[in-house]
Amino acid sequence: IPFLVRVIASVPFGDGNDTSQSMAINPLMMLLLFAFVLQNETSLVWLAMSINVRGSNSVGSHVWRDGGLTDYSRIVLLTILILAIFSTGIVQRILTWAGAIFGCLILLCNLGSRSWKKIDLKPIDFNSVFSAPIVILASILAGIAFPYMGLRAVDSGSDDSSGKDEVEKIIFHPNGKRGRQNIALASSSAAIVFLMSDIKSVQEALGFDFSKFRGITNFMIGVWLLFSSLVSILLCRRLDSSRSKKIEPFLKRDEISPVGWIVPSIPNIVIDPNLSRNKMFVPGSDIFCSLFVLGLAFLISWTGVR
Repeated sequence: IPFLVRVIASVPFGDGNDTSQSMAINPLMMLLLFAFVLQNETSLVWLAMSINVRGSNSVGSHVWRDGGLTDYSRIVLLTILILAIFSTGIVQRILTWAGAIFGCLILLCNLGSRSWKKIDLKPIDFNSVFSAPIVILASILAGIAFPYMGLRAVDSGSDDSSGKDEVEKIIFHPNGKRGRQNIALASSSAAIVFLMSDIKSVQEALGFDFSKFRGITNFMIGVWLLFSSLVSILLCRRLDSSRSKKIEPFLKRDEISPVGWIVPSIPNIVIDPNLSRNKMFVPGSDIFCSLFVLGLAFLISWTGVR
């Protein structure tokens, strides 16, 4: 995220025919970054927000509610960057800038939604047209405020080398020591990479140009790294492994079920069989559609022969 912010701030705008303004980063490198390096981090973001922030019970309930698992956000992101590769001038700069912003928002939504679930915040779910925008906005704000809580390595476990902490782990009173250590490691790694990208010789070796708005960018990223790290470290005490110890049975006896058993983890959704019985527009319309398709095929073939 700090690297993407530096890219966003360094994209040159102005006269599209001015060849002296070089791109901060080649859009092809951005495409490779999001398509391969950050493939998992940018995939199925709306599914993560639906389950973690919106409170959907499962992937099945999400599909039933939203109609599918098509990853539109990732498709849009890669499409923008592909168009940027084949564009030139000011159009290429705008598309690269838009791709960097959109990719940064996707990463914030991913981290924020996982952080929301991990610290056990109340789900946001109500029947309104504003439900989805509010869920997205909440994920972005959570990703900005405490992004490190969404990392997989940040959990409620304790330091295995400490016997006292291990006892605390067994009696379900974790102190979040290991989570704080992993947050400090992740934050330090991000800061080191960001500082390395600020060195002029490194930029020249990699073909980058981050000289534009360098001062304000470094100041904003430094404040954000400090703020987000402190908030994430303070929230480690909200991690509680005792809530995950209750395991529901795979099957449960139920006399209402035709087979006598139900699966408690699957939502109990009643489906009306009549919903699948679609009527034809007019009697014999299937024959009419077949003749219409044959007619179009004959017309196309006839134009080719003529």
